[in-house]
Amino acid sequence: MYIELSEKNNLKLYTGVYHGIQGRAVFNKNISARKRYFLEKRWREGKNILTAIMMNPSNAAHDNTDDTVDQLIEVAQSYNYDALYVVNVSSFIGGSSSKLNSDKFVFDKINWRFIEQAMKESNMIFIGWGMKGQKAIFQQQKANISIFKTFMKTKKFIYTYEFMQSKNKVYLKKPFYYVPHPRPIRNKEKYKKQKLYKLTHVQLNKLLIR
Repeated sequence: MYIELSEKNNLKLYTGVYHGIQGRAVFNKNISARKRYFLEKRWREGKNILTAIMMNPSNAAHDNTDDTVDQLIEVAQSYNYDALYVVNVSSFIGGSSSKLNSDKFVFDKINWRFIEQAMKESNMIFIGWGMKGQKAIFQQQKANISIFKTFMKTKKFIYTYEFMQSKNKVYLKKPFYYVPHPRPIRNKEKYKKQKLYKLTHVQLNKLLIR
């Protein structure tokens, strides 16, 4: 999947090994505006895949990792999956979304091709894109109505750690729902050993329609 997409879109595919786990990552070729479109971490052969859709890429790559990816690897292994795919609402690399302006979260056709393909190949889809990613999802659907259809096709496979409602007073009249990042800034170990929660159809609709 990622090989064909990377070649078709003139992207770079890298492979490597880190702590005994094989890695593959797809990057753009523009060093000044670095993007990562796809990351795979594989510990054995097989087609049982867990895909994680996150907010934006960190510096994790084919030959290294970070705490979030490590946590997701543990989750995938605990469910007996063979590999982890990581894709993001925004493809722009940045350790924290707070460092990325809203223009970095606009709809990216190439990025969504990787997301859609990763979802199609997966047995379980984890979403953990946080508040900023949630806002981006609403905005990106205005540019591409197929986003909603993609999630509806895979709704029975979608999980998260928690379905949340914002406590911000701005949303008192019109509630804002979202799913948290696996390692929340104020409590990074909050979900460390927690099992995933399967989203209901109603909850998924609230994350996609506003």
